[in-house]
Amino acid sequence: MRSTTSSASRGSARWAILGTAVSLALATVPVASLALESDCGPGDVTTGERYVAKNGAALWAGPGPEYGRIVDEKASSPDQVVYDQFYGSTTVLEVCRRGAWSRVEVAEPAYLRGTHRGWVESSFLRKSATDSAGRRIYVREDFTWDDERTWPYKDVIVAAANRVSRENNNCEAIDGADYAITRSKPGEPVFYVMCRTKKDEPFNVFFAPDDIESKKSMAVTHLDKGKAIATCMAYAKSIAAHPSTVNFPIIGGMKWVKEHPNGRTSVDLHFSARNAFNLEVGFDLSCLLDSTGLLEAHVAESR
Repeated sequence: MRSTTSSASRGSARWAILGTAVSLALATVPVASLALESDCGPGDVTTGERYVAKNGAALWAGPGPEYGRIVDEKASSPDQVVYDQFYGSTTVLEVCRRGAWSRVEVAEPAYLRGTHRGWVESSFLRKSATDSAGRRIYVREDFTWDDERTWPYKDVIVAAANRVSRENNNCEAIDGADYAITRSKPGEPVFYVMCRTKKDEPFNVFFAPDDIESKKSMAVTHLDKGKAIATCMAYAKSIAAHPSTVNFPIIGGMKWVKEHPNGRTSVDLHFSARNAFNLEVGFDLSCLLDSTGLLEAHVAESR
C-alpha cells in the first residue's frame, strides 16, 4: 500500500510502491557519520540468511546509532535530507551479525540489488513463512494499510496476494497491493496486487472481494494470438471509409504481437485503404486486447 510519513516541520513523503527499499524525506540537518563501517569485521558472525525487512527499518553506516544514518545523496537537497530505509516487505540478505545489529543488502527485488547496503537493527528482520512448494506466504505485516478504504478488506487482500502467488505463473514476487481508484465504484471496491516477473517486469492483477470469495482463478489467460490478430484486422475494416479496399501486405503488414504478463496482448499492424477521396493511404494500427477481446485501438497515417 502507499504510505505517508510526516516530519515535524515539513509535510510528508509518499511512497509509490510497497515492498521495495525506499528513501524517507525528513526536514532535518544530516546526522554526521562518525565512521563508516560498511563491511563485516573478523569478529562478526557470518550468516548469509535471508530475511524480510520490517516497515521502517533504517539503514545505518555501522552497527549502532553513533555511526549515523545513510543519506541518499541523489535524493537529498541543501534544505532536505533524504535517508535510506526499507519499507514494506523487502527481502534482504544478512551478510553478518554483530550483537543486535545486522549487515544487510537487498536480495529482492533484483533491480535494487547493490543499491541499499548498510546496517539495521536485527529486531527489524523477520523470517517469512513458505508453503510446501516453497512459495512465500504473505501476511498482514507484508503490507502497509495507510488507505482506510483497504482496512475492512485486509484479510481479503492478503488472501488475494497468496492466491496470485500460487496461481499466476507470471507473478514471481509481490511488491504490494492497493485500492484501485479508477476501477472501483461506490459499494463495489476493486483492489490490485503488484507483481514482478522473473525478468523484473512489473504488472498488476486486479480483483474484487467477490473474486476471492468465489474462488475465481487468479491465473493469466491470453487471447489466442491468431484471434488477437484477426480481431485487430477486423477493427481496421470497421473504421475504413471503403472496407473492401483494406489491404494487409504480406511483407511488413505484421509489425508486432506481444503477450504481456498481465494477460493483455498488443498487436501492431500496417495496412492500406482508400480514403473518402478514393486515394490509397497507408495506416499504422495498434490494438490492445485481453481474453475478452479488444480493449482499445489507435490508428494513424503512416509516415
